Amino acid sequence: MHSLRLLCRTAAFQLALCLAALALLLFSGLAPAHAAPPLVYNKDGVSFEHPVGWKVTEDEGRQGFM
Repeated sequence: MHSLRLLCRTAAFQLALCLAALALLLFSGLAPAHAAPPLVYNKDGVSFEHPVGWKVTEDEGRQGFM
């Protein structure tokens, strides 16, 4: 009887761990609700997305590369 109770507790603990891990995986991939959409930099054939707070501080072309 004691081993059956221990087996049920172990199974319940493992189930709880699996559900917690699943919830963590599901919710960690979601973007925060307050996140602003990224801005796009596009100049001279170079483009990328960047966070709203980033700014281009130097924007000069190099001869021979463009």
